[in-house]
This record gives sequence, structure tokens and C-alpha cells, in this order.
Amino acid sequence: MKGLLLNQYFSVEKSFWMYLFGSILLVSALFMVGNTRIERVATFVPIVFMVSPALEVLKHESSSGWNKFALTLPLKRRQIVQSHYLFFVSSVLIGLVITMLLFSLVELMKGNVLTSSSVNSIMNAIGIGLIMGAVAYPLTYMLGTEKSDTVLITAVFSSIGLLLLGGFIFGILLETIPLTFLQQGNPDVLFSAGYLLMGIVIYLVSYFWAIKIYKQKEY
Repeated sequence: MKGLLLNQYFSVEKSFWMYLFGSILLVSALFMVGNTRIERVATFVPIVFMVSPALEVLKHESSSGWNKFALTLPLKRRQIVQSHYLFFVSSVLIGLVITMLLFSLVELMKGNVLTSSSVNSIMNAIGIGLIMGAVAYPLTYMLGTEKSDTVLITAVFSSIGLLLLGGFIFGILLETIPLTFLQQGNPDVLFSAGYLLMGIVIYLVSYFWAIKIYKQKEY
């Protein structure tokens, strides 16, 4: 497994560091604007940026012939899929660490940045990242890397669409159903935590679906 993860990293090493430094620069620029809404947008940048190289891995493996070569190794197809999903989660966590470090640094310098609203945005960003991966991997296994651009667009719109749809439904629930614990608590925190939980569940379901697809795939 370690070898598979390292192979994925080295296949997108340049992109990985480009997106990492790019996210740091962009977030720094957004903080310089000094607008609260823009600062909330900054919470999404590192995570979304860092999952981009992870989604490029399948394209690199296909173009280099690695995906076919890997099947000749003493590996189960389940392990190959598992390595893709673990690398993606690792990328999300790296994006999260970058976000927390940058926000903590700005908090020390300016103050009043690492607020409950920014924490909610971070949870939403993680949820978006996980749902992107949950959509992208099975579809890429199914349709092939030739459709990777279409798959990526589908993944982005699916994750954002679920966020908007979830917010709409959550708002209706707050207004029409007398759920005391929802009304007494912080609605934004509850929604963001719920969206994050939904992202985790969808990602896990996607993992098992992707294994099934990959086992049936012929090269």
C-alpha cells in the first residue's frame, strides 16, 4: 500500500507542490482584501486545490500504462482502489492542515478570523472535497480517463449542488418542523456538521461502489 501511495504522489509531484503554494498565495491575497465573505471563501481554497492533483492520478496512470501494469503485480484490485481513496483523503487532510495553519497565523496577526463561521465553512469545504472524490472515482473507472474533464465538472457541480440543496431543505425543516434541538442550537453549525457527515457517508458508499466497478473493468 505504501508503494502505491508513493507512486501516486510521484506521478503528480509537480502539480502537488504547484497547487500547495498556489493555495497559500491565493488565501494570503484573499485575506489582504479584509472582507469577511471573501475570508470565508478562503476556507475552501486549500482543500479544493489539494484534491486536484489527487484526481489527476488516474489520468497519469492511464497515460503511462501503470493501470495495466499494476494488474500484473501481486495486488488485489480492491487494494488499488483503496490506495486511490486513501491518497485522496490524505490530500483533503493536507488541505485542511494548510487552512488551519493559515487561519491560525492570520488570527495571531489580525484577530477575529478563526470564528464559528469560518469553522462552518471549513466543514463545508471538507464535505465538498469528499463528495467530489466520491463522484469522480467511480465515474472515471466506469467511463475512462478520456472523460476526466466531464467527470471533474460533474463532481464539482454535484458537491456544490448537494450543498445548496441541503441548505434549502434544512431551511424548510427549521421553519416547518418544531424540532427543539435544532431551533435552540446553532443552525449553521448543525447544517455544516450534517453536510460533513453526509460527505463522509457518500465517500464510504462510493468506495465500495468503485471496488465493484473496478473488479468488473477490463483493459
